[in-house]
Amino acid sequence: MRVSLLSLCFAAGFALDNGLARTPPMGWRSWNLFGHGVSQELMMQIMDGFAARRLPVDGKLTSLCELGYCNIGLDDNWQNCGGGKKGYNYHDQSGAPVVNAEKFPSMEAMTAYAHKLGLRADWYGNNCICSEGQRATRNMYEEDVNALHKFKFDGIKLDKCGSMQDLNLWAKLLNKTGRPVMLENCHWGYTVPKKSWCPWNFYRTSGDVRANYGSIMSCLSSTVQFARSGLSRPGCWAYPDMLQVGCKNGPGGSVDKGLNDAETRSHFGSWCIVSSPLILSLDVRDEKVLKKYWPVIANPEAIAVNQAWAGHSGSPFKQSNVTLKLKGYADQTEKKFIGDFGVPAGQETPLPRWQYFYKPIDDQRVAVLLMNHASKQQSLVLNFSDVPNLSCSRCHVRDVWNRTDLGFHQGEYHAKMLESHDSAFLILSPERRSSSTQTPKLRQPLDETSALVPLSSCPSRVFIGGLDTIPSKASSCTGAFALAGHFGQRPSYTSENGRFLLYSSSLGRWLVSTQHTDKHACLMSRSNSTALCPTQSKGWQAHDGVKWSTAYRITISVAEKVEGNQTSAQFSMTDVSGLDVLPSSLSSYTLLDSLPHTYVWLLAATVLVLAALRLPGYCGKKQQRRTHCK
Repeated sequence: MRVSLLSLCFAAGFALDNGLARTPPMGWRSWNLFGHGVSQELMMQIMDGFAARRLPVDGKLTSLCELGYCNIGLDDNWQNCGGGKKGYNYHDQSGAPVVNAEKFPSMEAMTAYAHKLGLRADWYGNNCICSEGQRATRNMYEEDVNALHKFKFDGIKLDKCGSMQDLNLWAKLLNKTGRPVMLENCHWGYTVPKKSWCPWNFYRTSGDVRANYGSIMSCLSSTVQFARSGLSRPGCWAYPDMLQVGCKNGPGGSVDKGLNDAETRSHFGSWCIVSSPLILSLDVRDEKVLKKYWPVIANPEAIAVNQAWAGHSGSPFKQSNVTLKLKGYADQTEKKFIGDFGVPAGQETPLPRWQYFYKPIDDQRVAVLLMNHASKQQSLVLNFSDVPNLSCSRCHVRDVWNRTDLGFHQGEYHAKMLESHDSAFLILSPERRSSSTQTPKLRQPLDETSALVPLSSCPSRVFIGGLDTIPSKASSCTGAFALAGHFGQRPSYTSENGRFLLYSSSLGRWLVSTQHTDKHACLMSRSNSTALCPTQSKGWQAHDGVKWSTAYRITISVAEKVEGNQTSAQFSMTDVSGLDVLPSSLSSYTLLDSLPHTYVWLLAATVLVLAALRLPGYCGKKQQRRTHCK
């Protein structure tokens, strides 16, 4: 998946320090489909559906996980309601959560099955069904985290129904496990980030979304204030709830009537263009359902827009002065509207007849979504001069939905006769982009013939193995960094001003080092107290008590192998913080391949990973019980 990686220059400590969600998370969660009826067997069937290669993308059979949808989430009703002690509903006398063993005979087996398939398994806490109304004890928090660690879940959604609502404590305890865990804040828009505080990876901005167009547009509007204030960004994404693509007759009953084809496109496109996590809910076991919605959810260009980051998460920039009333819609741009079943009749607020969203993709390209909210067809005109961050007046237009080039247009683009609730999804640029950059790479290594390409003076783009990597729009650049390619079977590097970058073709990631006075770079542990540093004579050596900035943290382990005068080092990690290019399920790769031992320390210097790359001159200066919360 293509992302703009070098623009991730944000204040250290802003996001939860687990290195996750550098791009909007993608996956699936159980509530909209299974509701109360979820079970281990059903979850494992869904996992099969995400790992199987059943339908094509560009002529090649592709799995949903290969597109990025790898986080498979269990929602409410895994617990044994009534199995608790001391007045608690599902926590025992020690504070441990009590699992419904009939429905979930082995959580460990379920997560192991996900991992075997190359998926990640997410849990659910502070449950709404039989929620804990009594004041939560610290033991309850600790035992829930212990259970998550024991069961080997990779993430957790934390609802707002029960009494375990201290997200700071949750984050602290999760960090202490030493395992990065994706944390979803499902507090319905009540608990939101600040500039220097975001102890979660993504957060709900609204109440529950329902499977009708009015509710979807209402929840979409709740993301706007966070985009405009810069509070939706890598590691801390605004989230207007799960996707209702392919869903109907869900927990909302009559308000979950489902979407038509036009509304489905607009729903998915709008979640993409505001950088929302893309969490599906449809039944992937049903071949007819999957086939019908595949062109939308498996559109790699739409996903690439969602996953890109160039400094702004996406927001409206123009709309009609003529308004209409839409069932289920209330404007949440400044004020949230919380409701399990959407906006009640009579409480709707006006919605523009049409509305345009934008999101910068890199320093030249901008994605736009033209939305027709009216009940009838209408033609829409986009003036290029109105689009923020767009530098051209004669612009090339790419149709994302149809994945076709629409040629150059002078001054404006006409979207003719858009159907009611339909949208035009476009990418605008000053020049035509080749097809290799139009379509993002899937979870595969780059071409092994990729060449070394130095960067200096902030060039607009560099093409490496078909991957388009774009630096941020910094005010100035000094050429203090470089991009490295992959030569044959050997990772290669270059350096400027003492810094190195390395591309791992197996992991599909860029790795970065920084300058050290002792000419050594070290791999830091998540505990921030141990470093593994290379030496010429002993290979990798542990150094305890080393303190580094939190920006350098990563979960990492290293193993060394020496045969004669040839040395190789392998390391595994959960994430390269801030520098993901191509997601990969592989856990390790050979760092030094058939190179003389005397060069171990030099190439090892290429793998110190920074969560926030700060190169000189580069970055520039309610509480109530509910039956559910999806």
